[in-house]
Amino acid sequence: YPGLIIRSTVNVYDNWPRKALLKVALKQLSSCHLAQDQFVPKDTQSAVATAAVKIHELVCSETRKLLNQSGYSFYVTPSSFIHFLKVMCETLKIEQSKIVESCQHLEAGIDQLSKADQRIFAMKVELEQL
Repeated sequence: YPGLIIRSTVNVYDNWPRKALLKVALKQLSSCHLAQDQFVPKDTQSAVATAAVKIHELVCSETRKLLNQSGYSFYVTPSSFIHFLKVMCETLKIEQSKIVESCQHLEAGIDQLSKADQRIFAMKVELEQL
């Protein structure tokens, strides 16, 4: 009965425990090599991992609600969680580089203002001597 087989689904996916999701997220994000410099807090990786786990859990609960309300089932699998982490990692790298670039730009501006302030002070001293 090919029609029966085509329309059948076997749910072989079980929910991962929170600790397992967190460990996978931390491992995936550690391979992401997020920049650790003066502009990026040291606990960024664990905060991002915790947020990713929370997002995954919310998506799982929403898919269960959708199944109960409409009868449609969407599967949130471990591979979709890992794919989500990869996309999140790439997005974080892009945004992090933008932030670091902006901070460096602001520091250069502050340096220029400091130099200008020193020149103004030197000119004031020179004017007082005249």
